Amino acid sequence: MDIMPDVSYTEERSKLYDFSNEIVLASWSRVYAREGADIQSILDLEGKNIAVLRGSVNVEGPDGIKVLVAGFGINCTFTELDSYTKVFELVESKKADAGVTNKDFGNRYETDFDVQRTAIMFQPSHIQFAFPKKPSLTPYLIERIDYHMKELKKDRDSIYYRLLEKWLVVKPEEKPVIAGWVKWALAGIGGLALLLGGGSFILRSQVRSKTEDLGQEVTERVRAEKKLERMLEGVIQALGRTTEMRDPYTAGHQQRVTELACAVAEQMKVSPEQIEAIRIASLMHDIGKISVPADILSKPSRLTDIEFGLIKAHPQTAYDILKEIDFPWPVADIVLQHHERMDGSGYPQGLKGDEILLEARIIAVADVVEAMASHRPYRPALGIDEALGEIRKNKGRLYGPQAVEACLRLFDEGLEFEVSATT
Repeated sequence: MDIMPDVSYTEERSKLYDFSNEIVLASWSRVYAREGADIQSILDLEGKNIAVLRGSVNVEGPDGIKVLVAGFGINCTFTELDSYTKVFELVESKKADAGVTNKDFGNRYETDFDVQRTAIMFQPSHIQFAFPKKPSLTPYLIERIDYHMKELKKDRDSIYYRLLEKWLVVKPEEKPVIAGWVKWALAGIGGLALLLGGGSFILRSQVRSKTEDLGQEVTERVRAEKKLERMLEGVIQALGRTTEMRDPYTAGHQQRVTELACAVAEQMKVSPEQIEAIRIASLMHDIGKISVPADILSKPSRLTDIEFGLIKAHPQTAYDILKEIDFPWPVADIVLQHHERMDGSGYPQGLKGDEILLEARIIAVADVVEAMASHRPYRPALGIDEALGEIRKNKGRLYGPQAVEACLRLFDEGLEFEVSATT
């Protein structure tokens, strides 16, 4: 055999074969569960029987399921089979609690079996062409295949992309990643924002023209403003919950960040107007993740560069949504900057020091503390002490020193801060 067209690259395999330089496909693996099994996190695999493909990299590899469960101290058993079809069959028959397949097989055949997709994803890998270590022929084959793969990837209408979409339900990385429902959601949010703005104008106009009596006019204005405030609060809460509905691992994250960020701001004695801006921005700081595939948000292992690139786009997406709403404060800019860092190493703009809004610096500290202290799909909760150690160590370099000092004082004074220790 001179060419193998569908091989996941690993360091061990590179000792046996040569690989093409061009990546054919980015892939990963997923856990499926039998009907009725309550399996959504890696911790739920305790005591379960898991069907797997014998010898597969997603079983025996350095990021495989066996290494993953061992890292969490989970005791479970594995039934090894010779095909992914048999894995699904065993799960469907309830002879196994769960099964592992790569995402491409799962996407293609999961509807043919009575299995349930879980949020457990792991073992990112690159699919490439593999070749025997034959000096006479292999270099030529690699050069030719790399050349043609590059040409096919340049053309979004090439057979490469058409086949990926037809057989593997894979969208090309170069194409937009925002799903259709997201576009409709954004359109709805935009319409709601316009309605809110229009409603504000109409109500103000009605208030001005309703009566010339000053007392009655004041009463109507107060009522109208309170109504607008309730409408605005409803929009804010709805936007904040949109992301959490798609990402169960960070459910409550934005609310907890809001509570901590506001407490830090009060400790810093910033103005009430700034605290309100921080509250609203915190509640929606991750709304941009609606453009990130749910599989990546809940992936229980490290992200590839491509996947992390999608995650890093979420502040810009949030800004594009929020800039259409006429807040009394720079909410969109605050959200855009909440991943910026004092030394310029953050994203998306690489801002430094005072270029970063104070409100964004406060949210950044709260965001890091909550994220590190809470459970995430790819690791257990690290705890408050480690989270505070991170901001203390990088005070002034990554995080605003005033915000860090205020946060540390809060915990020194006995602040009780509830985090998500488990899913």
